[in-house]
Amino acid sequence: MFYGIFLITVFVALIVIKAIVERHEFRNHQPDDEELLRALALDRSCSAYEIFKVAGSAWSCSSHRIDHDFDIYLDTLEIPAYVRHFLRKEPLSHDAARPCESRMPLMPI
Repeated sequence: MFYGIFLITVFVALIVIKAIVERHEFRNHQPDDEELLRALALDRSCSAYEIFKVAGSAWSCSSHRIDHDFDIYLDTLEIPAYVRHFLRKEPLSHDAARPCESRMPLMPI
């Protein structure tokens, strides 16, 4: 009887400890570039491709280069430097005054 209560107590304690550790890790989580790209696309109600186009225009990239880099991104999830730079400097906000150009429906990334 005592052994069963002990095991249940240990099991509950482990669940509580796991929840505390996960909550602490979540608070300290720094989003990676992929998460920033998704968040900015959702925030602006546009596709990841639109983010590539806006970032590329800020760096005066040709449309051919943007298309090529986006194809590479779709194959490898490698985000080019000009998009990473744009993601880090562009704040996330729910400001509808700054949407992407085409207002394309969201596409899964």
